[in-house]
Amino acid sequence: MTSESIILNLLVESVRESLQTIMTDGLNGPKKMDDLRKYYLELASRVCEGITPDHLTDGLNGPKKMDDLRKYYLELASRVCEGITPDHYDRWLKWAKENGLLISPWMFISSITSLSVAEVSKRISPWHMEHGKRVEDEYEKIKIV
Repeated sequence: MTSESIILNLLVESVRESLQTIMTDGLNGPKKMDDLRKYYLELASRVCEGITPDHLTDGLNGPKKMDDLRKYYLELASRVCEGITPDHYDRWLKWAKENGLLISPWMFISSITSLSVAEVSKRISPWHMEHGKRVEDEYEKIKIV
């Protein structure tokens, strides 16, 4: 993965989370969301060539990249959940697209576990710093049926 694609992925995830917060909290409304989307696209275009609105809503395009994306989502979900399958991801992705939701690993895991996005973030990277040292946190995995 090139540094440009890493920056793009981080930017896309940040945009998705910001837009999802606006959508779920009901802040600002559709007009402001369109303005925010345009603003993020303008910022991203300063760093990356070829960025389109599809990058914000559909993520990475193409079958190979979609397979990589599925693996990435499932790997992150496996840190939080037990029993997660590709079928869970495929059904959620279809549902999210049908309902116009922005796609992010945090929203995927939040949807299937009913955890908040903040709690999902804690469980994906379960550690914190104490006195300048990394301390591992332990969480019981949520069973998915």
